[in-house]
Amino acid sequence: MLAANDEEAEKECITESLEWGTHIDKNKTDVNENPSGAYNKLSEALRQSFPHEATCSMFCGGKKCKYCCCDTWKDDEQAVKGLYSHWVTENILAMSRPITKYVKQFDIISQFKRLGLTAIINLQLPGEHYSCGDGLHNNEFSYRQQDFMDAGIFFYNFGWDDFGVVESMTEMLDMVKVMQFAVTEERWPFTVTLEKVHWAVCRTGVLIGCFLVFQNRVTANEAVHYVRSRRPGSVQTAPQVKCVQDFERFLRPYRVVFHTHADCPAFNLTQFLSRQKGILHGFQARKLKFLPKIIYVICERLLQLAKKKELLHIPTDKSVAVELETAPSALRISRTIQNTNDGVSSDPSLDGLSLDEVPDGPTTHRHSINGIHGQGEVLEEVNHICQALANEKLSTQDSQLVTNYEKKLNGRGCGLGYLRQENNPYVLSQLLWNWLNQLKDPVLRAQYAELMFDHVEDPHTALEKWTKAAGLPLCT
Repeated sequence: MLAANDEEAEKECITESLEWGTHIDKNKTDVNENPSGAYNKLSEALRQSFPHEATCSMFCGGKKCKYCCCDTWKDDEQAVKGLYSHWVTENILAMSRPITKYVKQFDIISQFKRLGLTAIINLQLPGEHYSCGDGLHNNEFSYRQQDFMDAGIFFYNFGWDDFGVVESMTEMLDMVKVMQFAVTEERWPFTVTLEKVHWAVCRTGVLIGCFLVFQNRVTANEAVHYVRSRRPGSVQTAPQVKCVQDFERFLRPYRVVFHTHADCPAFNLTQFLSRQKGILHGFQARKLKFLPKIIYVICERLLQLAKKKELLHIPTDKSVAVELETAPSALRISRTIQNTNDGVSSDPSLDGLSLDEVPDGPTTHRHSINGIHGQGEVLEEVNHICQALANEKLSTQDSQLVTNYEKKLNGRGCGLGYLRQENNPYVLSQLLWNWLNQLKDPVLRAQYAELMFDHVEDPHTALEKWTKAAGLPLCT
């Protein structure tokens, strides 16, 4: 596996850099240990039974509320001067709600611009904690959101009850997708997403923990411990800890690409596309509405190996000016082409390796040719790809690589990144057929195939006939 390929593959897997804070010693903490809540069951029950307004007026301190008065904060508790704030990752700052007088006194908006902060995710509901600090503007918030928006700072409002959790995991998924978009697509790498509530440890910690589970694929327990190491007291209640754990379980079926390597029931194409829709966003969600991402990536890579790469561009989370219309043309290659290859020769560097020793990254196939030296050579490469698609028997080493890829695609977000760098068309083709063969229902039933065969000279009409007969939307 080449180092250069490693670097390219990791681009598919953009994650947050996790540098543990001083509040928890990672070397002395079992990150997989179930985190406990900050309160006992009786205390949590009392908090839920009393109205939040009454709790605030009795316990928050009114104008002397410690989270609305910066005089009590230490310097290391003010990543932004005038806000109780901590960097959780290099792109995420957790902060308490701004107070108008501090926004002016410490010129907080200018601080945001100097730090590259361009978005705020607000988790507070209008009217919360009206007794704290200097009160609320128009009975809504302790600051004017419009002041920040006028300065070009984006706002995303996802309010839910204090000390509570979201009503559904689907709602949480929507929130973390917005965070992922803000961090990876819209303004990467200079954007920091901000989460804000009253003192920003309960709901804020839950959202950041769920985001790390989604983006970095860490366990829920590790995410909670990590957030607490950077932001003391985060994820306070047992239900909030459970919310992060439930979100991790909720995501598992969304991440399954090959159910044969996961504790997951078989799925059909419609079910897979529905799950894919749940985790993709932006450009990819629009362009891959009817096409599994793994199929697109494999077909595009095969086209590249067939010297068609000048027609294509692979979309990534940061690539938004791209077209996918050429990709389905790869599917026109028929598997019924006669295989003239008497045997598949694998990379000599893999000879003698056991399953555990086979590299889990892309391999260099001996048939791949760099550069285009003439039309004959291009046709040779196209013929080579056709042979790979028609091939039904792999060498032991290639079979091991296929299995390795299938497990990696289930377990790591950057699995597709390695697949984009794979140079062995036999491995790519087998992954393509394996994915299609694992589906619970065939993509193309016999009766629909007959309709298409009647229009082999007009692929668009054939596709239209098939989609209408199958009750599917036509994707052109």
